[in-house]
Amino acid sequence: MPFVTTLHTVLRDPDRDQRAVMEEIAALSDRLIVMSQQSSDILQETFYVPRDKIDLIPHGIPDLRSPTRRSTRTDLALKEKTFC
Repeated sequence: MPFVTTLHTVLRDPDRDQRAVMEEIAALSDRLIVMSQQSSDILQETFYVPRDKIDLIPHGIPDLRSPTRRSTRTDLALKEKTFC
């Protein structure tokens, strides 16, 4: 069964213990998922993880537009009333 690890933070300058933990995680994982190109670069440059072991799934939020007052009133079938 494949072992996949999602990394939310990748340290560029880890201390000795942090480096040991990340190296062990990388060694045990079949794939590493990161959320930024910078994290992918750090894994490759600092921890020598092969590029083909890293997958990038960009972190972000959906681009949701705020509804206008008029469209909200229309959607809710509200007339031009004032609410407290």
